Amino acid sequence: MLSARGVAASLAAALAVCLAPASDSADATRRAVGWEAVWSVTLTQGSDRLWRDPVGEYAAEVSQGVVALGLGRGPVVVIDAGTGRIRSRMRPEGSGNVRRIWVTGDTLVVQRGAAPSGFGAPAYLAAYDLPTAAPLWVTYVAGDEEFAEVTPRGVAIARPSRLDLYDLRRGTATGGVPVRPGCATRVAAAGAAVAVLSGCPGEAPRLSAIDPATGRARWQRVLPYTTPPGDRAGKGMETAVQGTADGSVLVRVNQTSLLYAPDGRPLPGVLSPAPEARVVTTGRVLAHSFAPASPDGRPEAAVTQAFDPGGRGLLRTRRTGASGPLFADGRTFVAMDVMGWTQGLTWPLPAHLTSVDAVTGETADLPLPVPHAMAELVGAGGGLAFVLDPVPETLGGDGPAARVTAYRLMREERPRAAPLGAVEASRWPDACRLLTAADLAPLGGGHRAFPRTPAPRLPRPLGAADTTGTASATGTTGTSGTARMPGRAGAAAPGHVACDWIPPADDGTVVFVSVEWAAPSAREARELFAAETARLKADAGVRVLPSGRPDVLLHGLGTPAGTQFHALVVAGPVVARLMTRSEAAVRLLGPRLRDNLRAATAGGAP
Repeated sequence: MLSARGVAASLAAALAVCLAPASDSADATRRAVGWEAVWSVTLTQGSDRLWRDPVGEYAAEVSQGVVALGLGRGPVVVIDAGTGRIRSRMRPEGSGNVRRIWVTGDTLVVQRGAAPSGFGAPAYLAAYDLPTAAPLWVTYVAGDEEFAEVTPRGVAIARPSRLDLYDLRRGTATGGVPVRPGCATRVAAAGAAVAVLSGCPGEAPRLSAIDPATGRARWQRVLPYTTPPGDRAGKGMETAVQGTADGSVLVRVNQTSLLYAPDGRPLPGVLSPAPEARVVTTGRVLAHSFAPASPDGRPEAAVTQAFDPGGRGLLRTRRTGASGPLFADGRTFVAMDVMGWTQGLTWPLPAHLTSVDAVTGETADLPLPVPHAMAELVGAGGGLAFVLDPVPETLGGDGPAARVTAYRLMREERPRAAPLGAVEASRWPDACRLLTAADLAPLGGGHRAFPRTPAPRLPRPLGAADTTGTASATGTTGTSGTARMPGRAGAAAPGHVACDWIPPADDGTVVFVSVEWAAPSAREARELFAAETARLKADAGVRVLPSGRPDVLLHGLGTPAGTQFHALVVAGPVVARLMTRSEAAVRLLGPRLRDNLRAATAGGAP
């Protein structure tokens, strides 16, 4: 099965609490309008079966003008970030999967499992000269009990009894810091230092910034949390630590997140009840992203907090749908976004990247020409965002090829009025008008249409800004009003993009329809449909049903409540989805949805 996202988002409206001063640069008046592909490179694996799912089995690092990527048991490929040219391939020690990659200066360090048994097995740590790919040194890391980090001033390995320090280029031991027996230690690179989080039973955790070249502590803090007495290290307290390029540190103790500046000063306003926390810095602005839990226990939209470059006071808080890792490039933060959800599936169909201007706070959610379930943002640098996805045509064969694409954020003086960054609102068909009473009559008739909003951050549709619409058997109408997309000047929201057809009887068949995407052209819609079709057919958890039509994919998905049947269809520039619990209903209504969508999009862009 292809990539599964670790954070489910029931997304809230974009919220700006406090804005930073506007920039004097040209970008202050030029708004983000889309992502443009600059280059793409394909990586194949032949008959060796080095990876099963490139999106689920990768390690990557973007630094020093290169994209270093390891897929499964394959070599680490070093790609020129500006041109896409493959500079070298490195086969590190060990036969397991690549786990981590670091690039600092002229040195590349790779951690790889010693055997194909995966995490928990011993691993090798190997260093290479980046310009020549020549090996420098190799050492051993023991399973899940030891943790390695790499900084420009050296390498640190946290072992059960000692924090060992090594020279970055020679691999020779330069010293160490003792670890008390029974204490848990976590490490993270934080600028040129190593952030060390130590937790001992019955004591408050300690956070230190260690110089890996000398072993001396630059600063140390006692955290406001105490490990329950009698608990062994690692029990009763879950800890994690992250560092940023400027030396800032994020600490998580159980469900509390704390931020510290490069000099060890605590930063205000950063307490989170969720473990999904991330921190990056760019343009001397720090961004902290986390997913707070809702009252029902499900994670909500990610929250990003930014701090000013001087006093580190809180600048702004925004709710976004970003669910993946947060990356920094120049003055821009970038993350893979989740706009919304329909019946447990991400919506809309294409992947979206969120960009946040570190100076002005401008946020834009803009689409990529690849299904969300197939794409993974692996890094950003040099004005580019790098996205990994499997090549659709190779799915289901001996082993899928992987593709890395570099995207550049495009800006215009006055961005076009477009919902979700694709086409104008008028080109989105109303989902509540894509089935008729005649279509639903074989299911017993009497169905009523109720519009649904899969993305709470999406404004109400044009004509429904003041009150909700009224449901009927054939569609939904609203009252007067105009909705604007936040952060997109003049961008009205599309009409009802999702709709439930509810039968009059409790034992009747409920039908759900969503408009998954309205593309700029029919060609782009067909390509998106073909990629998602290839993904579903290659998924062992999907039961494909025969339809006899190339533009209709009927399939069943197992859920805890039983099988849910889907029809994915494409007509003109639009992709739509139908879902129901009845196999007979999906066989009947899938082709009718395609026909109605074809009629609704007649005369669209080729």
